[in-house]
Amino acid sequence: MVDHEPLRFGLTLGNRDLVHGTVSVADLLAMAERAEASEHIDGVWVGDSLLAQPRLESIALLAALSARTRRVTLGTACMGSFPLRDPVLLADQWASLDHLAGGRTVLIACTGGRSGAADVEARNLGVPHDQRRSRMLEGIEVIRRLWREDEVTFEGRHHHLDGVTVRPKPRQPHCPIWVASNPAGSSEDALRRSLAGIARVADGWMTHTVAPEEFTHRWTIFTEAALQHREDDPDGDERPEPGNVLYHNIHVHPDREVAIANAKAYLDRYYGVDTPREKVLRSSAVGDVRACADNLAAFRGSGVQQITLRLCGDDPVEQLAVVLDEVLPLVAGGDGPAG
Repeated sequence: MVDHEPLRFGLTLGNRDLVHGTVSVADLLAMAERAEASEHIDGVWVGDSLLAQPRLESIALLAALSARTRRVTLGTACMGSFPLRDPVLLADQWASLDHLAGGRTVLIACTGGRSGAADVEARNLGVPHDQRRSRMLEGIEVIRRLWREDEVTFEGRHHHLDGVTVRPKPRQPHCPIWVASNPAGSSEDALRRSLAGIARVADGWMTHTVAPEEFTHRWTIFTEAALQHREDDPDGDERPEPGNVLYHNIHVHPDREVAIANAKAYLDRYYGVDTPREKVLRSSAVGDVRACADNLAAFRGSGVQQITLRLCGDDPVEQLAVVLDEVLPLVAGGDGPAG
C-alpha cells in the first residue's frame, strides 16, 4: 500500500543534547514553537532512555511541549524505556499527557538498544535484555486494556493486575500506540514475521536507516498484516488506519565532507560507538541545501507519511532555521528530487 501524498515532516528534539551541553531547556521549547509555526512540520518527537542514554525525561518534556504548542502531534521517538516502566503508571501518565495535549499524542514503544550502558539498566532495574521484547508486547496489551476498561484483571508473564482502573482515560477514544523497529539483516521470512507481529499489536510503525524502495517493501508487508488483523479483531473497526514515521538525521553544510564528519561526530557521541560512514549516509541527509532536499525528496511516493528529522551537530538552533527556511521549502516545491 503506497501513497503519493506530499511528504510531511517532523522534528525530533535532541533532549539528550541537554546532557551534552549543546542546548538548553529554553532552546528545546523555542525549537518546538518554531516547528509548530512551520507549514512543513506536523509532529514534534522526543527521544527516550533512562540510564543507558541519559536525557531530559521524555514525558516531562512532552508535558511542557503540550503547553507551548497547539497543532503538532507530540510523541516519543521512540520510548526505549517502555519495557522498564510499570504499565499501570505509564498508562496513567500518558492518559494525563493526552489530555494536556488536547488529544495530540502518539506513544511509540520500542525495546531499546543493546550496549554496556543498557546492561547497567538491566542490572539496576531488574529487566534482563532478553525480556525487553516480551515486556514491551505485554505492556502494550495491559495499557490498551487500562485505557479501554475499568476494573482490569490481568495475569501475564511479567505483570499481574487485580481490579485496576485508570482515570481519566486518554482524551482520544483510541489513543495510538505504535512500535519502532528496524529488522536489519533479517531474512525475508524473518522480516515478514517481525513486521506482522508488530502490525498485530501496533497502530503504526516507526523505522530508520532504510532506502526508499526498502521502506516501500516493508510498509506493504506491515499494512497487509494490519488489514488482516483488523478483520480478525472484533474491535478492529475502532482502530485507526495504520500510520508511519521515518526517523532520519540531517546536517546541512556547504561542504559535504564536513557535513558527513559533523553528523558522524554527533552520532558517535550520542551512541558511544564508532558509527560506520555507510550507516551515516544511509540514515542521514548530509551536504548543502540542495543535496539534503534531494535526499528527502527521494522518499516521495515510497509510502513514507512523515520524515522526522534529528538535527545532528553542535548547532541545532541554527540547523533548524536552515532546514525550515531553505531545505523543506525546496522539497515541497518539486514533484521529484530537487533540481
